[in-house]
Amino acid sequence: MPPDAQPVQTSGDGRFLFLGVVGVPGHIDRLDLATGRRIPWKTLKPEDPTGVFDVGSPQDSPDGEALPTPT
Repeated sequence: MPPDAQPVQTSGDGRFLFLGVVGVPGHIDRLDLATGRRIPWKTLKPEDPTGVFDVGSPQDSPDGEALPTPT
């Protein structure tokens, strides 16, 4: 497990582990479990980062295709 990342969830097909990296901007990367290759997937940043010091606890949808809409 990379020291700068936290596990978010696995992809629906079990091929990837999504890794969240907190900060501004935050990132979600995909870790290919077969090869160990880390692939950038999404960048998380507010339109106006003034006063924002962290984008934490990223989550993605169960199918691994999108970030969920907050409720």
